Amino acid sequence: MKKIITLFASVLLVASAFAQHDGNQKGYGNKNDRDVVYNDGRYNKNDNRRDGYSFSKRERDMQINRINREYDNKINAVRHKWFMNNAKKQRMIWSLEEDRKNEIREVYVKFNHPSNRFEDRDRKRNW
Repeated sequence: MKKIITLFASVLLVASAFAQHDGNQKGYGNKNDRDVVYNDGRYNKNDNRRDGYSFSKRERDMQINRINREYDNKINAVRHKWFMNNAKKQRMIWSLEEDRKNEIREVYVKFNHPSNRFEDRDRKRNW
């Protein structure tokens, strides 16, 4: 009987320890205490900044380099899988290359979009 009571008490103690409320939370499901909200007028209907964005050549090149690095790592990982046959490796590599092309194409579309307000994008300049 002592063992049963001791077991019951220990289970109750452990259950109550895990049921403690986290004092940092401000409500149920609110785990992002560090969210920062800026009042910079992004959602002001009279502000022209919401219609466009600035995407420079340097940012474009950085994104393309990041995409190439990521896909090179993925392709190397596929090449080094010893348990996969060669045909399946080639299909996966081909698929990854197509995904890389699509992501790079999306970066160029974003850069050449009329909403891009970066100054160096102006094609009428004659330097």
